Amino acid sequence: MVSVLVNAARSLTPSPLVFQTLAQIANACVRDLADYCAIDLTAGALQGDGIRVTAGTKPAARVATDTISEPLMAGRHAFGTMTCVSLAPGGFDERARKTIHLLASQVALVIAGRLWMLRERNMADRLARSLLGQELPQLPGVRLFAAYRPGTDDAALGDWFDAFALPDGRVAVCVGDVAGRGLDAAVVMGEVRAAMRALAAVAASPAAVLERLNAMVGEREPPGSVTAAFGIYDPVASTLVYSVAGHPAPLLALANGFIRRLPTGGLPLGCSPNASYEDWTFTLPAQAHAVFYTDGMIAPRRGAASGEERLLQAVRAISRKRARVRDPDRAADVLRYVFGTTTPRDDAALLLISREAPVGSYTFSAVPVVAPIARAILEHEIAALDLDADRRFGLVVAVGEAIANSVEHAYRGSAPGLIRLQVAAGTQELVVTVEDFGRWRRVVRRGEQRGRGIDLMHAFVDAVQIRKGRDSTTIVLTSGFAS
Repeated sequence: MVSVLVNAARSLTPSPLVFQTLAQIANACVRDLADYCAIDLTAGALQGDGIRVTAGTKPAARVATDTISEPLMAGRHAFGTMTCVSLAPGGFDERARKTIHLLASQVALVIAGRLWMLRERNMADRLARSLLGQELPQLPGVRLFAAYRPGTDDAALGDWFDAFALPDGRVAVCVGDVAGRGLDAAVVMGEVRAAMRALAAVAASPAAVLERLNAMVGEREPPGSVTAAFGIYDPVASTLVYSVAGHPAPLLALANGFIRRLPTGGLPLGCSPNASYEDWTFTLPAQAHAVFYTDGMIAPRRGAASGEERLLQAVRAISRKRARVRDPDRAADVLRYVFGTTTPRDDAALLLISREAPVGSYTFSAVPVVAPIARAILEHEIAALDLDADRRFGLVVAVGEAIANSVEHAYRGSAPGLIRLQVAAGTQELVVTVEDFGRWRRVVRRGEQRGRGIDLMHAFVDAVQIRKGRDSTTIVLTSGFAS
């Protein structure tokens, strides 16, 4: 009798595999106690249809048997019955009867535990979906898209996206992922989203918002852990200022299929009270997308391209579609491209800022990734101009060198500042201006008179001007249309 209780105890856990657990209990009874065992759960016991599990062979009605039928009760809740049948002469002895009674009690507790897990999961799911169901802001010349697909893993609850208008006309956007599972994770998600909305209107920058949130998450009991990307987008200038806390880097995707991962960094919220965060600034060009996503979007899948490559392919595909008045939901398109009809293992959330209106100038944080981004923007802007192939190529190279020089020299020894790019097309010539707001500190190597980058600029365009002011340096590149 002891062995059946020991073996049953190994199976009696609040497992999601309830049918398997009940089958193990029924088989243990038939192996050690009875000739036949049936466990019947009533409809609704687990928020679904009834369940019947049997082991052994049910005796014919005319065969003399000893039958015990125990109710599956936990407190005042009845979930069904557990029935055991013996064909042995004399039937069940007293020890067997007590053992079956104990097993029935334990089975009822398992069902009650599983029911609580289901209710908690449902509450968490309802809470998460209510937070995700809010409408995205409508902006002139800009469209916001968002999509969410729940995963199959219980531990995945906690991904979210959000976008909301600020009093000054800008819009705040964020995506995030809460560590943990179930209702606890959903509650933390709600707290962080609500705090983000409150802080966005008063904090000086996205990095300041994350620093305040980091303190809040770290002071919870028990402490939480949250990854997030939070940004503020100005639809007039089309500048996006964002900061990241241990989250995947956002993407910048241009209409010609060019895609780059933007800078990331920073510890997850709640990991360290001394964590610091950095603001990054990028202009979103016309017909381009800024893509924020959670790591469920890039989780590897068997038999498919790597998660990151699949996401890049999906974003590139929608980027090459021209903006239309009645475009379908681009975020949902990305999810369909990445996952098809399958359910991801982890939750996946995605938010896109899609710029449609023209942009007058471009502002970027002075980091190396800006050089290829600026070249791609320039190629797109001058594609329709009457420039021959050599002049077009030369201008793109020269602008790349101008950006690289500003990145390397303007903010040496300090945090990256900003770089501004402006393109002006006249009737006879094209003028591109690259301006930074630092003080150049070039390292001149022995025997070097002038940087190779400046030589390349002179070689590829008609005129180069470098204007150095007290607090800025401006490089003006001029290229005529005539060959």
